[in-house]
Amino acid sequence: MNAEREKDRISSRTRDWFAVEAQRDMEASLSFMTPDVIIHTEGAQAIIGLDAARALYEEFFKIPFIDLEFLPREIEIAESGELAYDTGPFNFVFKGDDGPMKTPAKSLLIWRRMDGEWKSVALAFTGSTPTED
Repeated sequence: MNAEREKDRISSRTRDWFAVEAQRDMEASLSFMTPDVIIHTEGAQAIIGLDAARALYEEFFKIPFIDLEFLPREIEIAESGELAYDTGPFNFVFKGDDGPMKTPAKSLLIWRRMDGEWKSVALAFTGSTPTED
């Protein structure tokens, strides 16, 4: 396994996922997850499985953001090459009276390699304060 190449693949997957979420593409967004995905969000119980993820995304896509700004992330791959994590900040971008307004957030994605493709088996996301790294 070439760890740097796999980190690049995961980074690309994360960028692509952010892009389809910003477009509010339900099926494309769900395609990044395993059928048994576990999602943790701020102030809610665990969301388990694609049907529950779909319900979450239906609400998520109602948020009036205009973009999701991808920021530098840390990616680590297990020695086995089958699991990895991807963590870091991102910004929700909203239309403001004086131009775009950014609201900071952070996420943790746990990836599992399945049939040669990285899929998210678990993810967590929450808001951040502007002073957090």
